[in-house]
Amino acid sequence: MPAPFEIKLYPRILQRSQITPIVSGAGSLLSATSGVQVCAKSGLTTLSVEIKTLSGNKSSSNCAGNTARLVLHCVRSFCDGVYPISYSMANQKTKWSLVAVRASHVLHPLQISWIQTMDATSLNAASETLASLTADSKFPRVPISFGANYQTITSTNAVSAKFLAGFKSATQSPVHTIISSPPGNIDFGGLVSNGLTSQATNQLEYTKSLVHTATGKYVDSPVLLTTTPSVATLDALAGIGVTNVVFPEGALTYAPSSSLYWGAPFHVSGASTLSAMSIDEPLSRLMMDKNIEPGRRAAIALGTLAFLHFEAPGLSASRSVVVATSLGGTESKFVTNFLTGLAHFPFATPSPLTPLFNVKNIGANGSPTTRSLMITPGAPWSAHNVSSLSKLIDEVTSFNQGVGSTVLSNQLSTDVAVAEISGRASERQNVIDAAQSALNAELRKFSVNPSTITLAGTGASLPITLLSRANYTMTAVVHLVTNRLTFPKGANVVTSLDSSTKSLRVPVTDPRGGNLTLQVIVTTPDGHVILARSAVQVRIAGTSAVGYVISIGSLVVLALWWIRTSRRRRNERAQ
Repeated sequence: MPAPFEIKLYPRILQRSQITPIVSGAGSLLSATSGVQVCAKSGLTTLSVEIKTLSGNKSSSNCAGNTARLVLHCVRSFCDGVYPISYSMANQKTKWSLVAVRASHVLHPLQISWIQTMDATSLNAASETLASLTADSKFPRVPISFGANYQTITSTNAVSAKFLAGFKSATQSPVHTIISSPPGNIDFGGLVSNGLTSQATNQLEYTKSLVHTATGKYVDSPVLLTTTPSVATLDALAGIGVTNVVFPEGALTYAPSSSLYWGAPFHVSGASTLSAMSIDEPLSRLMMDKNIEPGRRAAIALGTLAFLHFEAPGLSASRSVVVATSLGGTESKFVTNFLTGLAHFPFATPSPLTPLFNVKNIGANGSPTTRSLMITPGAPWSAHNVSSLSKLIDEVTSFNQGVGSTVLSNQLSTDVAVAEISGRASERQNVIDAAQSALNAELRKFSVNPSTITLAGTGASLPITLLSRANYTMTAVVHLVTNRLTFPKGANVVTSLDSSTKSLRVPVTDPRGGNLTLQVIVTTPDGHVILARSAVQVRIAGTSAVGYVISIGSLVVLALWWIRTSRRRRNERAQ
């Protein structure tokens, strides 16, 4: 049965802060219509709202194609703006949205750059993340940026394979770009100040390498920082070649979104001359607010963009809005509705992130050319932090040269990278120690059979048995150390540990002396990390030249004794 709807239109908003009290019930009514008959099919109701400046026909009572008409009491050329609108059905909760009205030409639409990040939230909400990626792939002509980091790409989550497949599909469009978004707690400044600049570089290069392997694409130049950076962090990034960064506006002493001077890149006071842009946090939070249905949320987000345009519609240059949301924090329905709405949206145009940093945009429309960061006190690194991290880096690098498992190699490299955190020295050390323990657990999977070896003679082969409990192949070098054996093919043997037992036969010559102790050391290919070692007893059975002389001499003595004894017995019989 048809149900009556009540629709109300409120005066246009002039500030973002006006939206909240209106939704709470405050504000004066501008126009209303009631008794609009609508029909619901399959639980969905479709309602068209027509806003006019002159009174017209009353709303039709026919359910099919029903239109609600609201009247704006204004002169057409002065009606531009964003108006709150509420609608409700009898005995049901009132819903709110925003409606943009435009009578004049939009000279400079906003440039909106949407960054969708892959983070822990994305992995925890795997089904929503996959659905959002699928929705993104259906908009190959709309610029979207994806923030990626090594933690999510190397995750061993049960759906990680599907996750990477969806990520690859969503990023194949030429206008879908990928930017590096390192974990927010990485201490770039601490790495550089402690002589670990190569690791600061690796924080970004590692992600670039993984992204290219997973998608075939290269990472774009801007870097997304998800937490408040310090001046030392920005200086460190500039020192390793980063020129453009994006970070939350809450990192600044004064949030741009709370003023009229926003929408342009800027320099950071006291930092190197890289360019920065801040994320519009109120709009980003709105886009992830799951208390609002996806379709209505998309309409409010678009209405907010329209409002931002109307704040200063006659500026000489376009302004930029950067929003960042988690892939797991936005449903596919919202993605679809928002991107569909942008397709013919006069107030904002989707844009890739990189062009927004054009140096000509710095200070545009009177925006500040320099902004100040909130003070973030840093924590010093202990000497033990630096030495243990350096040791861990060297050992993982060496181990990864031989390991045949890409998954394990990536995991160990990720363990190293995530250990380079800010915070107290003790917290950092705990993470470094955990990464070292993970590596040591792999090293304990290899051993040498210590059983005694019997060497039959000169020119024989020395049997060496290596043991492995690893479920992957490991390329290793076996070093044989003794000064009493000669190895004609070399004392260092490269081998592949591809089974639980690996038997080697190493040719030897010129054994000297009796029994000996052979040191067997198994290392990574570059020899920097010992996988296993053992002291093996080697028993030599008659292999030396002295042994041959003694043996021959013994035979001669035995022969002389036998001849003498035979003659004596014959003489005794003759008597």
